[in-house]
Amino acid sequence: MNKNPSLLKTIFQKVSTSDLSRKEINYLIEISYRISISFLKTKFKNKIIFITYNESNIEDIAMNSIVSLFIKNTNGKIGIARSLEKWDDSLETESDCMYFLSRIIWRRVDQTIIKILKERDPIFEKILKTLNVCINNTELKKIRYFGTVLILENNNTQVCKEVINDDEFNLLPEKLFGNKQSELFRNIFEYLKINTDFYPAIPLNMLVKRVKSFYFSNKIEYPYITENSYHELSLNEIVEDSLSNIREKLDIYYVSKNKLCSKDAENIYAAFNIISKDMLNGGMHDSLYCYLKDFDKSLTRETFYSKFHPIMNYLLTLFKDNIAEKIHS
Repeated sequence: MNKNPSLLKTIFQKVSTSDLSRKEINYLIEISYRISISFLKTKFKNKIIFITYNESNIEDIAMNSIVSLFIKNTNGKIGIARSLEKWDDSLETESDCMYFLSRIIWRRVDQTIIKILKERDPIFEKILKTLNVCINNTELKKIRYFGTVLILENNNTQVCKEVINDDEFNLLPEKLFGNKQSELFRNIFEYLKINTDFYPAIPLNMLVKRVKSFYFSNKIEYPYITENSYHELSLNEIVEDSLSNIREKLDIYYVSKNKLCSKDAENIYAAFNIISKDMLNGGMHDSLYCYLKDFDKSLTRETFYSKFHPIMNYLLTLFKDNIAEKIHS
């Protein structure tokens, strides 16, 4: 089937009419999945994703990134049909079609990664929101360039030459990332123009990582500045406070009411202690089961999901909500 040099063009011509055979849909899913996997592996290889790498993890992310493209809406159209309707360029050749498919998949993968990072790392989410407020309130422009969100200055919309890669971005002087808001962007743009041959464009996710790393490595407070808030918060203190809340909930609502024995409660608290450290260093990198199993080697998945998962999932929600509430207050 994939030997037909014009197959994608033929499929895309039929997408809008929903006249696709099951074989054609399966082919489109297969090639989309391969593009998604390839893009993710590149991101993992270049350390763009701050999530633990394993085969099942990358396969899940790859499939979750493309699944919405093949779900029908109330009008019976699959997601990729809506993407085709919004596409301005022509799809005359197979290369045109592959470029279109790659672009929308790169975007879906990037959106999925951001969602995972937000869910696992509320600190990442807060820094990202703070920077986005600055971008939206200035002349800075946010564009998507080959799957990467870039920030350009003065409403530029075109990238005219090579953009800084992640390895080079990680080598930029640390002091650049201790600046606030618009000054942060202005100084990085100036540094790129004066000291490098790269186009003045800043990769947003990498910027968040460097900002977070700056404040933690220097053990200073990060100023969470919003329109109505100008006070500083200690991230370590916020997480420690949220962890104490977990201890209190375990003691009062579970051990004292015989819903958990003391040993199980200690193991769960120990697991959350590790989770809290991970949240300060890039976010959760494993499942709740794996965190708890580190403290109970005999724990099976069956026992975990029947006995401990509801409790830990509830406590994790409280833990993240408590962090988010204090960050946003």
